[in-house]
Amino acid sequence: VNVVHVARYAAHDGNYRALLPQSPMTLPTPVSYNSPMKAASPKPKVSWGNTSVANNKHEPIRSALSPQRSALSPHRGARHIEAALHSEREDFHIASEPKELVEAPFESWEGILDLLESGSIALVRGSWLQANARVGRAMPSRQEIPDAAAAAAAAAAFWRPDDLRSAPRRPHVIAVSYAWLSEGHADPEGRHFRYLSDLLSSYSDHINRAEGECQLAVYLDWCSMYQEPRSSDQQRSYEAALSSIDVLFSHHSTQVWQLPTVLPGQEPYSNRAWPFAHNALASLSGKSKVILNLEGVDPANVSWNQIWLERRICNPPQPPDEVATTLKDKWSPRAQDQALLESMYRKAYESFVANVVRYDCSNSGWADKECGALCRTLPQCQNLRVLDLQGNQLGQPAATVLIKLLPSLDKLEELDVSNNRIPENSVSELEESWNRLNKPSRSLYLRPQRSVSRPDMRLNDVMEGLPSVPGGEHIRGDPPSVSGGGEEVRGDTPSQSPPPGPVVDTYIEEPHLTLMPGEPR
Repeated sequence: VNVVHVARYAAHDGNYRALLPQSPMTLPTPVSYNSPMKAASPKPKVSWGNTSVANNKHEPIRSALSPQRSALSPHRGARHIEAALHSEREDFHIASEPKELVEAPFESWEGILDLLESGSIALVRGSWLQANARVGRAMPSRQEIPDAAAAAAAAAAFWRPDDLRSAPRRPHVIAVSYAWLSEGHADPEGRHFRYLSDLLSSYSDHINRAEGECQLAVYLDWCSMYQEPRSSDQQRSYEAALSSIDVLFSHHSTQVWQLPTVLPGQEPYSNRAWPFAHNALASLSGKSKVILNLEGVDPANVSWNQIWLERRICNPPQPPDEVATTLKDKWSPRAQDQALLESMYRKAYESFVANVVRYDCSNSGWADKECGALCRTLPQCQNLRVLDLQGNQLGQPAATVLIKLLPSLDKLEELDVSNNRIPENSVSELEESWNRLNKPSRSLYLRPQRSVSRPDMRLNDVMEGLPSVPGGEHIRGDPPSVSGGGEEVRGDTPSQSPPPGPVVDTYIEEPHLTLMPGEPR
């Protein structure tokens, strides 16, 4: 019976309460991947099957199968069904606790509620934006929008914290990144206003069909913060808002919608400081964050499933010094914006690297270049336990960099680089390095790999800018075992070339469907 239910659980992706037989036992609450762990007691955690409880969202199934087992690895298909049914001969090991983890503002829903409690930033109701955009007016500033406290509940423009707490379903929070169309007014003719209204209307219809009635909460800077001319109280609120914007754009529970359209002759969206900072903040969370580039999308003729597949963006996080350097070349209407944005990003980045436990960038289309960019941040993530890189285009250069980084990632317990384009010799070296560090072998996923092609970058290019690791030398240069005497690794070297004979694509793709939030599975 347990075999059947575990298999059905894997097929239904988590509806364990509907699938398990009725029993008097109480199923524990799953541990969220995106929430940092807190030590409930000084007792060390014990892992079953060499997989830590800390990274386990399928804990209820494990508990139902056997009270002695303390964790089941995240679902990876049939191999984890086998792991769940493995005998009690599995070896046990003690999982070390993370250092001083606290719940970061970008992970807790309370972080958004606290932001609204302060009054510095307001979230506008999607229904209000849609209704007022149809009138054909310019985008109103926050001062021009009726105060939600004085308006009838049904017609209120802003979400109050109590409304969010009492809502039967948590609203979808959307932070809009766009280019102002004039110096004194973000959208004097209502172009962005009407286009955003059409997008919100289409998105609402999609979500309502998928999961029932759901409301939207929108951050739009012109409407969400006080604009000039401001009173003294409004100025203080505005200054407080500037120091809190990072929470909205980096928060796991928000989506970031990019509206890059500008008028002819204006500075492009991609060359502006504020949109660059918005997107750098959003990129901190990997695939936990939804970033959509909606330029040119016609919501009347394109489905949101198609938008989700074709317009979603996932970029690696950037170190603060790189962001500061790039900001110098970006355009901003005010000279002080660069220092403000640099400080804002540095604060968010430090919170991210101190608290991230699981980083997921699977199936993101990343190649060696993106992996090299990620590896400039990984050595600072000293509480990182799970790194998911499966389903990308990583090759030998990326694998070599990961091998060099492993000793610096003390807490890393699970690594998935399957379904990439890593050659077998690099796969073996990565496995040897993992085992040499006494990391749990059952939490390393290396195979299958797709057919090996020429790497898109040289190894030294991937390693460019990598930081020093604690207790080790600077991570640069080619290892002798890979490059053979210090030569650069190129795509036409013998170690990179596929073996003689026909190339067989060993990539095995499990059936899956990328879904919108709330889409029925």
